Formats: sequence, structure tokens, C-alpha cells
Amino acid sequence: LGAYAISSYSIRITATNKCMLPVSLKLHLRNGTNFVTVPMLTHPILTCPCDFYGHYAVTFRNKAMEELLSKSQQTLPQAFLSRADKPAVKVPIQLLDARGPWKHKMAVCATPLSLAADWTLMVQFFEVEIKICHPEVPPKRSFLLIDLFQIWIAQGVTKFYIYIQSLAPEVFAVLKLYQQSGDVSVELISYALPETSKNANKIVSFLRIHRDERSLPVNDCLLRSRGNAKYTISADFEEVFVTFKNFTLFEMLEKQQGMSQKSGSYVIRSTSAYYEVGSSLFFFCYPSNYKYFEVNIYRY
Repeated sequence: LGAYAISSYSIRITATNKCMLPVSLKLHLRNGTNFVTVPMLTHPILTCPCDFYGHYAVTFRNKAMEELLSKSQQTLPQAFLSRADKPAVKVPIQLLDARGPWKHKMAVCATPLSLAADWTLMVQFFEVEIKICHPEVPPKRSFLLIDLFQIWIAQGVTKFYIYIQSLAPEVFAVLKLYQQSGDVSVELISYALPETSKNANKIVSFLRIHRDERSLPVNDCLLRSRGNAKYTISADFEEVFVTFKNFTLFEMLEKQQGMSQKSGSYVIRSTSAYYEVGSSLFFFCYPSNYKYFEVNIYRY
């Protein structure tokens, strides 16, 4: 998925790797005429019910790498990965700067999408209107009509990360619509297995990954957003964050951070809620006829 410069002495990598492949990896960095090779600490899984699994690796501390990254604050070096048993094969990998500076106050890491066919869920995530009972509102105005997407914006979110394993063309079209709107930054990231041929069986390819490796994009998103946003929210498409005081979620986090500067994460208490969806949504008969294995899966 990517390589992330956490500091001048540490690079972390997230990837999908083969099971039962106890082969060490090496990271190669190139900036002009400077070329540095760094061994990586990995713990491969030797027993796995599938062919592939989510993999994490971190560089050993290396003085030459520290000097290269310290000099490359504006332009990061090119990065390549190689296996110890095939040192001549160097695969390019995107190196991202996770050191900042932050461009966004808050970002949202949405639930990874796999075999996604319900495009109305995407519209619901960005546009659905929800009536939220608020204890501080007078009885005659006992509800607030809030647009879900505007809830995120009002809370201070300006960046969305959406990871895609497989989805229907209609779902992808809706996501591209919001990505191109320009109101906020929507980044689409693929974590699907690479196809070896044009006629590759997409469903079989999907089943070769252990439990869809949903934890891999979740953790990758935390690394990817680390250099872009001060706070990152990990949320499902049906989840809504609401504060019941006269300040935003960002302001609440800032207050908590000021009280305990060593806090690395916060768990927000959740509860179930019911909301009314416009009756027009129930007249979409075409998406309701979808069956996952009949959908023409689209890989981004």
C-alpha cells in the first residue's frame, strides 16, 4: 500500500504478502546519485488459511538513511523493495512523508469497501438527513435537521480516506462524483491484489486474501493521514459523531489534548439511534436486485 517516513530514522511499510514466505525484505532509497539500502524488520506468518495476508515492516536504524531523509524534507527519495532471495528485482513503492506539516485539522478513515454494491450507502454517508434529539433544544424545536456530510464538515473534517478492495461501477461513480466536487478532499486508495492477466477471476482473487485483511487498510490509513491531519477519526459509513456541548469535536479533542498531552487516542462512547430516510430512497429497485457474485466488480 505504501511506505511512510515516520521520522528521519524510521520508515514503516504496509503491504499484502504471501503466506509461508520467510524471506526478509530490503528497502532501497535513491535521491539523485545517493543510493541507500536498509534491511527491514519483518515477522512473516508461516501458517495461513489463505494465500495472502496483511504485512507490516519497519526499517532498522541506519545512519545513511537518516542523513538522506534529513536532507530530503522537500523532496522525498525514490523507494524500492526487494526480497533477499531475489535482490536484482526491485519493485517501486510510494514513499509518503508522515512527519507533517499538517494540512488538515481532522480526517476520516472510512470502513474499507469490499464487494460493495449498494451505491445508496455512499449517498447516505455524504448526504442523508438525520433528526437528532438534543436535550438543550426547547421542546417545540426538539430535533435538529442535519446533513450527515455537513456534520463532518461542521466538526472540522476536511479530508476523507476511502479504501477500495472491490466494488460495483455504480458505487465507484458516486465516489468519483464526491471526489471531484471540490468541497473537501476525498482520497480513494486501492488495496486489491494486482491482477496477473486481463481475464483474471476477480472473485477468486478476492478469496485468496485472509479474512479480506480489513485491518490492513485501517492501519495504513492511520499512517497515511499522520502527516496530513492532526486528528484522524476511524468510522463506519453508518456512524455519526455528535457533540452535545457548544463546541465542535475538534475543539473537544483540543481540550482533552491540553489536559493530557501524552494521550495517543480516544475512544468515543457510542449508542444506537434511529433515523428516517426519505421514502424516495426505497423506490430504487435496480440496486436492491444486486447479488454480490453477480456484480461486475470494478477494481480501482
